Amino acid sequence: MDQLAHAGLLIAGVVLTLFGLLAARQTASFRSRAGAAVGRVTGLHDFVANDSAVTGPIVDFETADGKSVRFASRTGSNPSAFRVGDTVRVLYDRDQPEEAKVDSFVSLWLGPVLFTALGAACLVAGVAIVLA
Repeated sequence: MDQLAHAGLLIAGVVLTLFGLLAARQTASFRSRAGAAVGRVTGLHDFVANDSAVTGPIVDFETADGKSVRFASRTGSNPSAFRVGDTVRVLYDRDQPEEAKVDSFVSLWLGPVLFTALGAACLVAGVAIVLA
C-alpha cells in the first residue's frame, strides 16, 4: 500500500470514530432529557434502509401530559421484530413528542456502536500498517 492509501485509512478511521462518538453523545443526551412512556404497536410500515426492504413498527403512546402521539419508527428489520399489539417502551422529546424512538439497543445505539467500531478498526489497521 502506498502512503496515500495509509493516510486515507487513518483519516477514515478518525472521521468514522468521531462520527460514532458524536452519535453516541447525542443518543445519551436524548436519553437523559427524554420523556418515557409505554406504547403499543398499532401497525407496521415497510420502507427501504440500506437498499433492503424492512418493516418497522407504528407506535401509539401517551405523553406525561396526556397528549396522544403516533409515530413510525425509522428502525426496522426483515422479518419484523414487532407484531401488532406488542407493548414497547418509548422515549420521546418532551418538546416534540412525535420525535420518539422505541427504547431498544438497535433503535438507539446500533448506529453509534457500528460507526465507532468501524472507525476504530480502520485506525488500528492504519497504525499497524504504518508501524509494520
